[in-house]
Amino acid sequence: MTVGTTLNTEMEDHLGFSKNNPDGRNTAAKVGENKLLLSFLSLLGMLIFFLFGYQYYRKAGWVIVAIMPILAPTNFTFVPSNLLPLTMTRVAFAVTLGMILKNYHRKEIPLRGILRSSFVKILCLFSLFVVVISIHDRFENIFFTYIPRLVVGLALCYIIIRDRKDLNRLVTIFVLQAALISVFILLEYFTSINVMVWLRKTIPGVDLYSLQTKGYNEIVRADFLRASGIDGNSVPTGYRLVFLFPIVLWFAYKKKIVGIILIGILASAFILLQTRAAFVGAAASMFALIMSFFLLRDVCLIRQIKIIGNLVVPYFIILIILLFFFPQIINPFKNFYNQSLLPVFISRGDTVSAKIDRLPRALNYIKKEPLKGYGSPHYAYFFVMETDDVPSPVIYAIAGGIPLVTLYLAMIFYMPYSIFKLSRMPGLNTKDRVFLCFAFASFVGGITVVFSNWQEKHFMIMYMLYISIYKVYSYKRKSGNRILGLSMDKNKSKRR
Repeated sequence: MTVGTTLNTEMEDHLGFSKNNPDGRNTAAKVGENKLLLSFLSLLGMLIFFLFGYQYYRKAGWVIVAIMPILAPTNFTFVPSNLLPLTMTRVAFAVTLGMILKNYHRKEIPLRGILRSSFVKILCLFSLFVVVISIHDRFENIFFTYIPRLVVGLALCYIIIRDRKDLNRLVTIFVLQAALISVFILLEYFTSINVMVWLRKTIPGVDLYSLQTKGYNEIVRADFLRASGIDGNSVPTGYRLVFLFPIVLWFAYKKKIVGIILIGILASAFILLQTRAAFVGAAASMFALIMSFFLLRDVCLIRQIKIIGNLVVPYFIILIILLFFFPQIINPFKNFYNQSLLPVFISRGDTVSAKIDRLPRALNYIKKEPLKGYGSPHYAYFFVMETDDVPSPVIYAIAGGIPLVTLYLAMIFYMPYSIFKLSRMPGLNTKDRVFLCFAFASFVGGITVVFSNWQEKHFMIMYMLYISIYKVYSYKRKSGNRILGLSMDKNKSKRR
């Protein structure tokens, strides 16, 4: 069993699954804890947050958008009850339910409109399949974590996003969150400040030594320590940043000086995480970005080259300057390349070779039960594959056979496919098309990484951004409503 596999045994998987405790908590109650009192406080808290979502509606939604992607990966707990902990995910779920009820009473946005999206239909079928095959051994997790995260991921942004100004605000929030996650990584590595550990301490009975982080379960690769990031493990944190990377590039494309600083911080975080799949995902997203630029509709070749030049040249110049004045910084990169990346392409290395060698065994399981599968994805990963890391589609093929993996592949590939189609939609200005190219690259990076490990904690923000783009560019267009551009002027904003 590899180091990465050992660490994965204590981590959440697809939207909340974990080996022992679906909510990241230890079921052993502290001596003398009043379980009923804490459970009552937890239920009371959910009621309060439900009313908060109902009363303040869109403001409450924006608060959740701002804090959930930071606190939910750590399973931050507001009420530390072992029986029913009030986690960030459940707070977001309560607020979203309040918003749904308020929206129903005000009849502002018909929620059935979300089902116009082919992606949502596929996702619902896939999720229903997962619920059916998982309910017998994952009942608590399904109803208290998996379903709430799906509801929040789909309904929250569908309600609060009204126009492209709101979409611009959402993307800016994601950019700031990427910067904050990157800063947490730098603090973890270079100082004694570990924000992730501090947030995890709110979980009752948490075992901090199950986390891959400085001072607890330290992992060394290429002769230097691997940071863990906000997820408590470098793999899901790296995957999260892969998805956010093109969005940060889009922000840098608009705000040159601030953007360069953000890219520098994000690049440093990538290096400290040392997640190989994240580097591959980032490379895939950059390839998709450049390809989509050259395929921009109604944009001349000179403009396309100018866009790519404005995106690439400043960072290339900065890199040359850094290497000229500080040549010693190249040594860690050499070590990482020689000890971590190079074995992938030449000798494959121990961990990479082990991953490849697992695939025939996984395929044998699939051949034995090609239609029925073996049960929940949790069972497939932890018991059938015995926590050996294989690509996410393989896990779903083992769990639910060919029908489930077909739905899964259709779901993940439909996101970048539909975004690319939107970028070529007639009637859009150049700024809209450029933004959609960056969004397309984000989704390409977000799905590329799942072909390395069964780690999909970043899917939550992928759903949120996809639904927001669908709401602005596709749903409103089908509804006959006028859509405002990201570059709209102040007078248009006021009229809106």
